[in-house]
Amino acid sequence: LGLTPGDKILFASGDVFSGTLNLNNISGTEENPILISSYESGENKKLPIIDSKGFSHGIVLKNCSHVIISNIEIIGNGGAVSDETKQAGMRCGVLVTTSKIGVYKNIQLINLVIHDIFFENEGFIRGKDEVLTSNGTQSYGWGIRFINLVDEAVISDVLVENCLIQNVDHTGIKFTGKGKNIHNIKLYGNRVNYTGGPGIQMS
Repeated sequence: LGLTPGDKILFASGDVFSGTLNLNNISGTEENPILISSYESGENKKLPIIDSKGFSHGIVLKNCSHVIISNIEIIGNGGAVSDETKQAGMRCGVLVTTSKIGVYKNIQLINLVIHDIFFENEGFIRGKDEVLTSNGTQSYGWGIRFINLVDEAVISDVLVENCLIQNVDHTGIKFTGKGKNIHNIKLYGNRVNYTGGPGIQMS
């Protein structure tokens, strides 16, 4: 998507959208961030739903700055996936990540409802030895993940506020950095319930 500072993507309340919203190399400004949110459509006041069943993630921000995501519900329960996704070994409600050197800042996730995020289809049974591993060796669903494994890349000024994450394969909210390259994290008023791994983890 060719988004510029101040642009908005608004999903209609109560509607369901299948797939992944994938934003690469997108940047707003501090004064004019890019907004991903919802608007009321008719009398339906329920949050719009992004259903990532069969897709990699609900929302992906890669190499992005000054982006606000708010008032959206995200689900993703199983479904066939590509070989590329299978190798990645995860499905996230929201994934914020990097692939090149830079400073990526001001990412805000506000009032998101993320639930039923599972990589495998219902009925999948894991072997008993899998629960004895520290992080698992198989594919899992995660709530919100920030991953920065690029040398000299920085993710900074992160806000996760009033989000509900529940019923996910693995961790609810996880930050994974390299050499302390994720800075200034604020987590306010979030609820994490029913996870297969930790509730919130900093790595």
